[in-house]
Amino acid sequence: MDYLKIILCFIIALCILAIWFGLLSVISTILKKSKKPLLLHFTTILASIPIICVTCFMNGYDFMNIHSFVNIKLYLITLVTAGITALIISTKENRNYKYGRELLWWGIDGVFMEIPQRLMMQSFLYGIMKLLKVPRIDIYTIIVTSCIWCIGIAIQNKMMKQRFGREWFLETLSSFIFSMGIGYVYQESGLLVISMLGHFCERLFSNYLIKNKSYNKNTFDKQD
Repeated sequence: MDYLKIILCFIIALCILAIWFGLLSVISTILKKSKKPLLLHFTTILASIPIICVTCFMNGYDFMNIHSFVNIKLYLITLVTAGITALIISTKENRNYKYGRELLWWGIDGVFMEIPQRLMMQSFLYGIMKLLKVPRIDIYTIIVTSCIWCIGIAIQNKMMKQRFGREWFLETLSSFIFSMGIGYVYQESGLLVISMLGHFCERLFSNYLIKNKSYNKNTFDKQD
């Protein structure tokens, strides 16, 4: 019976993901017509708001869990997770490093992505599982959220007509590892700001490794 509850939560989460993608598409279309490209950075947040409003009525997290701000263990897990994820991402081919304003906005986009990933999806799943009285709710919330987000990546890649291969696999693997690690931190703390910090650090670490890899490759080519 417990596994049926988890499967039901998984199906509901897929429906939420589909709704979010639909809202994302509509909002992106509207903002593109406004001819203000800066606003496109906020599409992930705007598309999440309706579902977050529903989540607020489902007895989710204690968002004022202030003592977690000084929990060193959570910060260490955040940095380690960001580092491992960045290492995986840096092994992908044809990745260009960023700098200046482009790098800043890439990092901010990572911060904004934590709103649909944690505040929307993970909090919603936690609320549903809590209502259904799913056992070991914390670990199942983290696992299902991670799997759902990997499915989201698969859907995006299919929409972009990308074929499954090494790059797709690495993208999915990095997303799963990041969601498991940061998902645990969010589940323990209820503080979105730590998750946001983790995603921002991951973007910075990734860019540094990609830049370093590109520099080493260029140096090696010149020697040849």
